Amino acid sequence: MRLALASLAATAVVIGGVPRVLLAAGTLPEFLRPFVWSDPLFTYVRGLAGHRLPYFDAPYEYPPVLGIGAAFFSWLAPNAAWYVALWTVVLALCAAATAYLVAPFATRSRVAGAWALAPQLVVFGSLNFDLVAVVFLVAATVSLRTGRSLTAVGYLAIGTLAKLFPAAALPAVIARAPRRPIAVALFAAIVAALTLPTLFAPSSALTGVAFYASLGSNLDSVWGMLSRILAALGLAQADGIVLVITVVGLVVTYAIALRHARAEPAVAFGLAVLAVMLWTRRYSPQYSLWILPTLVLAPIPARTVALLAFADTLVFLTVSPLTLVSRTGADPMDVALLGALAAAVVLRHAALIWIWRSLISASTVPTPSSSTSPANGRVV
Repeated sequence: MRLALASLAATAVVIGGVPRVLLAAGTLPEFLRPFVWSDPLFTYVRGLAGHRLPYFDAPYEYPPVLGIGAAFFSWLAPNAAWYVALWTVVLALCAAATAYLVAPFATRSRVAGAWALAPQLVVFGSLNFDLVAVVFLVAATVSLRTGRSLTAVGYLAIGTLAKLFPAAALPAVIARAPRRPIAVALFAAIVAALTLPTLFAPSSALTGVAFYASLGSNLDSVWGMLSRILAALGLAQADGIVLVITVVGLVVTYAIALRHARAEPAVAFGLAVLAVMLWTRRYSPQYSLWILPTLVLAPIPARTVALLAFADTLVFLTVSPLTLVSRTGADPMDVALLGALAAAVVLRHAALIWIWRSLISASTVPTPSSSTSPANGRVV
């Protein structure tokens, strides 16, 4: 059954990846173009075509693990379609591995409903590279549940070097590590070993961190909506006000998450990652993939899982035609799409808050020991 669930998850990503491969090949049907975007294709066309290397031959804002993959696929792929197809295969394998890892710790229906058959895997799984980081975060969760804290640190370090968000879970691992200085040193050594070589490139991996830190809020985040509302009310410092609110909110919320660092690993990791998701001013739609494994491993109500899936799907259906098609903003369809997007973004944030509340409630449950069998820790 683990292999069946893994196959379902991989298939979901492939289904979403096929249109993106067709886009890269220039054969995507016209009616799908308002709904199909691909960051792998964008980064390839922007600077990696012709077997060019990230960081050295072209700017690449993603961390080194993705840079290594991009370099290998750029060298291997003869064109954009092959490049996107190779990334789609990797992302499908990451989704499959995630399903395989979580399957012993939850019922089949929970794994299928919250992960393998989740609509987010179809619409967002191959949009960006987030599933690479997700599988390492899940591997760290499973390792920590079975008492292998140093292994968990290693997985978190690699996940951080794919996308930065797994680093939020590091304190929960350090809190359990029997030799904390070694755990911290291991994390730092892995990060340094893969990052330092890029420092000699014209565009190092560190420039990507600075790039994302400089970005403002976007249309499809609650904080972007708030910033635009404040600006419409005549507040000249709307962006600054939102920046202060989100920074303070993140510090407070993350401090609360740290108080539960010794909770069951999926709960502790989920709270840490959610703290980032709740307050990020630039919420890309695929960020919801970060929390989906927590919905499998922690006792989150099914209605909350369903609400997040509905909201994410509605975000996809509205933000895609708003951003991928030239619009004036005055057309009634534009107004309708903006209204639906606003509702979807608010619903998504509400779902994240309800997940937070469920995790806080679950944090009082004793942490499984390293001798606990997966079957005894199942979520139903």
